[in-house]
Amino acid sequence: MKHMLLLIIFVLISGTASADYLDGNGIKKLMDSDHPQDITMFMGYVAGIQDINPAGMFCVHENVTLGQSAAIVRKYFADNPQMWHLSAKELVVRALQKSFPCEK
Repeated sequence: MKHMLLLIIFVLISGTASADYLDGNGIKKLMDSDHPQDITMFMGYVAGIQDINPAGMFCVHENVTLGQSAAIVRKYFADNPQMWHLSAKELVVRALQKSFPCEK
């Protein structure tokens, strides 16, 4: 239920946004914020990318929580500050791909 609520919030907030609504610097500000609405937006963004899973680019196990996925994204950002200029979508996908590659 919480996961679905975050996804709905993400869709409502980004409904009029372009394909690259946020870059890495923008989502980094959200994840590091002390404001609950920013953290919710960050979590919703991760949930949205994970649920959409563009072109089946990663294979998240069904029992992985949103909190785990968000922690993986945070770690990827911490390890790759040179990439923050890229789109947030691309960075979240890369983080999830690295941790949850699909078997070939």
